[in-house]
Order: sequence, then C-alpha cells, then structure tokens
Amino acid sequence: MDDSISYSLSVIADLQFAKGFLDTSYTYSSANGGRITVAAAKALLGKVYLTMAGYPLNDPTGYQLAINEIGEVTIKLSKPLYFDAYSENKSNGAFILIDTATNTTAGVGFIK
Repeated sequence: MDDSISYSLSVIADLQFAKGFLDTSYTYSSANGGRITVAAAKALLGKVYLTMAGYPLNDPTGYQLAINEIGEVTIKLSKPLYFDAYSENKSNGAFILIDTATNTTAGVGFIK
C-alpha cells in the first residue's frame, strides 16, 4: 500500500474515532477556540478528504466525503424556530450565525 494512502487511512480512522468520543457540550464561541471538539474533528476530517481528492491520490470521492463532514451541524435553540426549506422559500430557508463575543459572522447555512 502506498504510504500516502496508508497515512490517510490512519488519520481518517483516528478522526472518526474522535468524533464518537469527544465532548459535544461546547457551544460555538471565541472562548472555545482551540478546544478539541467534535466540530474540530469533523473539520479536520473534511480537510483530509479534500486532500485525498488532490495530488497524489487524486480520489474524486474525497470531495463528496468532505461535504458530508463539513456540512453536518446540529443547532440547539432556546425557542421554537419557524422556517421553510430553502428549496421552497429562499428568504426564509437560510440563516447567518453571529459570534456574540465579536459580532462577526461565524457562518451561514441553508435548511433542507
């Protein structure tokens, strides 16, 4: 087995293990920056998949695998949220996440 493939498979196995055992209670905030979280493991896993899609492995399935990891989030709300699917109502099916500590955009999303 090529060293690049062996290394990638080892890193993938470690990050998949981490996703199942890391603390999920941390909320997104600048105060939690640098913590080892499930979100961090998913982001790194997505980066590994994107790397696999490029040189030297040139595995195009890496793109879809990366989207699956990076695009998966769970948002906990304190009140009910009324929404439409983005495909049905573009103005009511999208959202922006704001970091309350810095008032900067932390992310954007679309509701299926």
